[in-house]
Amino acid sequence: MKSNMAPGIASKIEAMGYILAIPAHTPVPSYYELEDGTILSVLIRINHALVSRSGGAVSHSTETFTFTPHRHMSPKPTQPKPPTIIDQDVKFILLREEFNEYSVGNDITVSAKAVVSQVAKLDTYSDEGEPIYSVNSQPVFKVVDKRRQPSSSGQK
Repeated sequence: MKSNMAPGIASKIEAMGYILAIPAHTPVPSYYELEDGTILSVLIRINHALVSRSGGAVSHSTETFTFTPHRHMSPKPTQPKPPTIIDQDVKFILLREEFNEYSVGNDITVSAKAVVSQVAKLDTYSDEGEPIYSVNSQPVFKVVDKRRQPSSSGQK
C-alpha cells in the first residue's frame, strides 16, 4: 500500500530524516464490549519513524470510538460542567485484538495493536446522547528488521 500524500510531499518529509509508515493493509482496531453493550474501538496508527545516532522513535496516534445501544443513550446532552466518574472500573470483554503491520523503510516492519487496561464511565453525554467514557489503553509494538534475520538459505 502506498502513501496517500500528494506527490512531492512525502519526498520533502523524508528529506528531513523521517521515515513514513505505510500500512501493509487497512488497519483494524481492537474491539471490546462493555457491560452495557457498548462496543469500544481502539486503533493505534503509526505515523512515522525517526532514526538517530542514539536509536529511534516511532510516532503514533490513538483513535478511540464507541458505538452505544440506543437504550443507553440520553435524550439530551449534558450541560457543560466538569465531568465526574460514576463507574471507575467498567467491565469489558475482548472481542478482537490483533497487530497491524506498517512498513518503515525498506527492510523494517513495525506492528502495533492497542490493549485496553481500564474503562471509566463519566456522568456526561455527547451532543448525540452517547455516554462519555475515559479509556486507558497502551500501544504494544513489535519491530522486525529483515536485515538482522538469519539467512534462510541454510548456511551458518
